[in-house]
Amino acid sequence: MIKEFISYISNIENLSPATIKAYEIDITQFEDYITAQNMDICDPDKNRGRAYVVFLKDAGLDPSSINRKVIALRGFYDFAVKTKKVSFNPFERVKSLRQEKSLPEYFQYEEIEKIREAAGQSSREFIKLRDQAIVDFLYSTGCRISETVTLDTDVVDMYNGTALVCGKGNKERIVYLGDKALKSLREYFQSLGYFCDLSCNRLKKGLPVFVNLTKKRITERGIFYLINKMADNADIKKRVSPHVYRHSFATHLIEEGADIRYVQEMLGHESLSTTQVYTHVGIGRLKQVYRKAHPHGSLNNEKSNDQRTKLRSIKK
Repeated sequence: MIKEFISYISNIENLSPATIKAYEIDITQFEDYITAQNMDICDPDKNRGRAYVVFLKDAGLDPSSINRKVIALRGFYDFAVKTKKVSFNPFERVKSLRQEKSLPEYFQYEEIEKIREAAGQSSREFIKLRDQAIVDFLYSTGCRISETVTLDTDVVDMYNGTALVCGKGNKERIVYLGDKALKSLREYFQSLGYFCDLSCNRLKKGLPVFVNLTKKRITERGIFYLINKMADNADIKKRVSPHVYRHSFATHLIEEGADIRYVQEMLGHESLSTTQVYTHVGIGRLKQVYRKAHPHGSLNNEKSNDQRTKLRSIKK
């Protein structure tokens, strides 16, 4: 039954490979649990969903991980009910756990520049150009790592500074290459011999955009390694991953006044609520402006009090 469900979400629902893999792991783990309870995954009791959540909480899993597993198992049993493999869904009435909203980690502007400098320190010309291109591409486009590693030259338009990426659910969107990203990619592509006509920025077709030392498509693990290595070289202390570049992309757009709906489109988010987490920086910036400019702002009051004190001392 698990294989049927995985086939269904792969071929019919077109979920991303990462999501499919996570679902398979979550469902297999539940199968191990329910087997240990002397039950069959096709014949659970009605309280087994809630019991499993308690089991996961006792095991020390955080609410977000538990909620993800519940979503996977609810979908699995919905499919099982529709295909008449089971008569009810034990996770249908299981509520999501309340979880603390954590703000996304992101880079400050100066940290991005430090990492760019660190990316260009390799003694090997190809490595230097490739690493700089990866950093600039991630920050310029806000692409997910899965979208980045699957990118081919066919969908990169060096003349217009755009790329067509395939996101979650095989949904395509246009991302934009800034001046630094275009310059980095141009130098990197030249080193690979990717241009069939440099004068009009025309690339050869069917080639992976980012490659490893053997000129084969780089893996997600490979980019994770490079990102962490560059952050270490730049003496960045925070936890770093390719997704931090995506968070930085969105946060800096919001900070500079971009409309949140445009940011939503550029990130490929289906729901605006997913994008709204990035407004935390905008709110912080507004507070600073208020504190400095408004007559009743605390910073302004401090200045006013200082001025009053000086005036009193003069009058004395």
